[in-house]
Amino acid sequence: MLPRMDSAAQVCRLPQFTISGLGDVRNHSRQESFSHVVSIWDTATRGDGPDQIKSFFPASRFYLARFDDIESESDTAVTKETVRAILEFGSGLSTSDKVLVHCLAGVSRSSGVAFALACQFAGPGNEAAVLRTLIERAPWIKPNRRVVQFADAILRRDGRMVAAVGVIWANLMRRWASLHT
Repeated sequence: MLPRMDSAAQVCRLPQFTISGLGDVRNHSRQESFSHVVSIWDTATRGDGPDQIKSFFPASRFYLARFDDIESESDTAVTKETVRAILEFGSGLSTSDKVLVHCLAGVSRSSGVAFALACQFAGPGNEAAVLRTLIERAPWIKPNRRVVQFADAILRRDGRMVAAVGVIWANLMRRWASLHT
C-alpha cells in the first residue's frame, strides 16, 4: 500500500491525464479533445498506425515514441534519451491541459510516461501523491520501471519515483504468489 497522503490534486493541480490502450484511442478522440498526445508503439510496428492515431488528434501536440515494454537493457527498451525527449515535450504543460498517453495495452509504458510527466509537473516531494492520483483515475496501471528509473534520475528525485512504483510492483507480486500457491 502506498503511504497515505493527500491526493496530488490537493498538493497541486495537475493536467488531466488519460492512460489508454490502443483499442480505446479512437473512442477517446471522439469523446474529448486533448492538448497533448503521447503515442507509444512497439519497435516492430510497421504500417500507418501511428499516422492514423495522429490524424485522430489534428489539433493536439503529438509525440511518437517507439520502445518495447521491456524493463531490462535491450536494443528495443526505452532509453534515457527517449525519456528525456518525452519530458521535454511535456515541459510546458499547464493545469488546463488534457494529456492522452497510450501504448498497446495502456498498462505499463503509458502509465510510466504519464507518471513521469505528472511528477515533472507536480515538482519534487509529490511523487507518491501523484501516483495515487493516477491510480485513482486508472487502477489497472503498473508503470514501466525502466521509464520511471530514467525519469527519476533526469528529474533528480533521489529514488522517490522508483520507491513509489516499487510498492505497486511488490503488492502485485504478493497477489500473484497468493493466487499460485
